[in-house]
Amino acid sequence: MELEQKLDRLFAAYRSAFPDPAPSAAFTPGIWNKIEARRRQTFVMSWTRKLMVASASLCFVFGMFLITPFPNGASPLATYLDFLDDEHDREVVAELHQIPGQTQLDEAGQPILVEEE
Repeated sequence: MELEQKLDRLFAAYRSAFPDPAPSAAFTPGIWNKIEARRRQTFVMSWTRKLMVASASLCFVFGMFLITPFPNGASPLATYLDFLDDEHDREVVAELHQIPGQTQLDEAGQPILVEEE
C-alpha cells in the first residue's frame, strides 16, 4: 500500500511539472513540423550509414587486393627499380637510363662515368 501512495505522489509531481499543452490551431502543424524534422535527420543519417558501409567495403577490397598473391611472383609493393631488375639485364637498364654525369656499367659490370654531351 505504501508503494502505491509513493507512485501516486510521483505521478502527481510529474503532472504538476509537465502540464498538458493547451490545444490550439497550431498544435497539429507543430507536430507535423517535428515529424518532418526527424525524417530529414533520419534521411541524412541513412545516407551517412550507406557511405560508411561503402567506404568500409572499399577498404576491404583494397586490403584483399594487397594480400592476394600475384601470378608471376610480382608484388604490388615492388618498386620500379625492382621491376626493372627482374625484367632486364643490368646492361639494358644502364643503356635505357644514361643520364650525363652519372655512373653506368661497362661490359664487365664495372661502373664508369658518362661524359656530359
